[in-house]
Amino acid sequence: DVIDNVFVGLGVPTTGPFPIDNPCYDKSIEPWPFDLKLAGAKLDEAGWKDTDGDGIRDKEIDGEKVAFEFSMMVYGSSSEYQTLANIFREDLLQIGVKLNPRAVEWSTMLKKMDERNFDAYTGGWALGWETDLMQIWHSKEADKAKSSNRIGFRNKEADRIAEALRTKFKEEERVKLCHEFHNLVHEEQPYSFIYQR
Repeated sequence: DVIDNVFVGLGVPTTGPFPIDNPCYDKSIEPWPFDLKLAGAKLDEAGWKDTDGDGIRDKEIDGEKVAFEFSMMVYGSSSEYQTLANIFREDLLQIGVKLNPRAVEWSTMLKKMDERNFDAYTGGWALGWETDLMQIWHSKEADKAKSSNRIGFRNKEADRIAEALRTKFKEEERVKLCHEFHNLVHEEQPYSFIYQR
């Protein structure tokens, strides 16, 4: 697995945005299985098929044939993330999706993330123990320039939870809200969480 082979075992799988030892982290949520066959079937269901036999899935969108191809920014000084991106590229190619890893320096990566000029990127967070979801996850941050909600995530239920966390002080209430949020993000997958150090 990538944690052992790329990150030399210095981590554990994760399914969400909270520190794994924090009560907010819902340990009952299982990581999604690595299943290329199922992924291919889901892409078939969504209409992404290789119609021209070139090995890459495509789909007609607004009258134009579009290949399933995207770029992923990778922090250029991180050999681990470059290796991870290459593994992703090889795996996705097996199911007809073309991933183009793009190694960029940190200053360029920050600029592109601030401008939302990317298809996908590798990244990480160093989150504090106390939970406040507003900056990264709330819809009102989605259109702000240089916002931490870089992916433009919008979800009314996530907004409700983020707002409620600012008014609840009892730990059991906060943990319940965090678990609801963890499950929501796990189901929607706006980010694919891989590991925590």
